[in-house]
Amino acid sequence: ADAAITKHLAHFLVKHHKAIEQKSSKRKDIKTTSGVNVILFNGGVFKSPLLRQRILDNLETWSKSPIKMLTHQDLDLSVAIGAASFGIAKRGKGIRIKGGAPRTYYIGIESSAPAIPGFPRPIKALCVVPFGMEEGTESDIPGHEFGLIIGQKVAFRFLSSSTRKNDTLGTILDEWDDEVHEISPLQLTLESPEKNASMVPVYLHSKISDIGTLELWCIGKNSKQKWKLEFNVRENNTNP
Repeated sequence: ADAAITKHLAHFLVKHHKAIEQKSSKRKDIKTTSGVNVILFNGGVFKSPLLRQRILDNLETWSKSPIKMLTHQDLDLSVAIGAASFGIAKRGKGIRIKGGAPRTYYIGIESSAPAIPGFPRPIKALCVVPFGMEEGTESDIPGHEFGLIIGQKVAFRFLSSSTRKNDTLGTILDEWDDEVHEISPLQLTLESPEKNASMVPVYLHSKISDIGTLELWCIGKNSKQKWKLEFNVRENNTNP
């Protein structure tokens, strides 16, 4: 891993500034700024005043304006304090700030085009969780029907993007650049009532639970059967 913190920070800021500009171009109520306005340090590594000042100096150079540094309660315990506050808020004893899904999530679907020998079958990316979808909400994925293989082990490929914030539920991407990244696949065997491999037509229903788990339900079109895929979106926020 590259230890150049400022390089990673610059990449993050540039990428997300572009995403905000794209969103603001479609909405008049969103105004973009030229750079960072405030900063809150978090974690014991920032107990060093030299490191904090170095980061602040770089940000002010890029933004070409002073940046306000917010005061912290305890750098070593800040994450634990936040987790405890969240737990208290969930019990109705505090204010809970809801930010929704931090990324847009997709599931890979195979193209109906014939496979080319020696080459993997191309996939498309179907949006199953749009950016900002709140925990505890659910929805059918409209306009699409899929063939689901049951009775044998298959891999479900998940993808995510931290910058494609305008994709809506059911959006299909035929192609994408480095805005979309593949994350850990889910390999499992979905139970077949006939105890052999087959393909069944299904439609999809997605839900984000209160604990940050994506539940993707595959609901049989011609039967009452349904199969659930579970994916922890919090534990898989590792890609840029």
